[in-house]
Amino acid sequence: MEANFNDNIRTATSLIICPGMGSLQFVSISPDLHNIAIVEGTFPSYYSLHPHDVPTGRCLGSTPIWENSHGRPWFIPDGREVWCVTRRGEANGLTIVEDSESGVIKLEYPEPTRQPPNTPPWLSSRGYQITDDGWILGTSGKRLLWLPLRWRSSDTTHRTWSGRFLAFSHSALLEVVILELEE
Repeated sequence: MEANFNDNIRTATSLIICPGMGSLQFVSISPDLHNIAIVEGTFPSYYSLHPHDVPTGRCLGSTPIWENSHGRPWFIPDGREVWCVTRRGEANGLTIVEDSESGVIKLEYPEPTRQPPNTPPWLSSRGYQITDDGWILGTSGKRLLWLPLRWRSSDTTHRTWSGRFLAFSHSALLEVVILELEE
């Protein structure tokens, strides 16, 4: 069997933007490519999280994220919950529930929490930390690497952790920087 370019392309319906959407801030796609989450801002300190169903393009609803959104939303591995953290460290989430018989999709709003169910991709799930002065600390608190100034960004969402790998991508870099850390 031969594969061609078209075998690797998946098209989606145009998104139906939720009423009241302001300026686009961040976007995240679920691991199963079934949902997309958009964080938008309408006022300097007001942000909302809007999940969309990719096959239909339908906006599923929204929830406010108060006091300046910390950054991009992230989905838990099964793609049915999307979370976003505020600058105060409070996590707001939405659970996407689909009725298997009727196919109706609805949202459930869990209470805000300080501990979301999964680590956001810009924080290390293994306990590595980056200090304000640019040091990467290991799980024991040992300094592993001092980051060059141009690799740093005050916006933590410009970095992504995956196990012991750390990637940086922001406007001061010409290309993505990927580091592998070991203690």
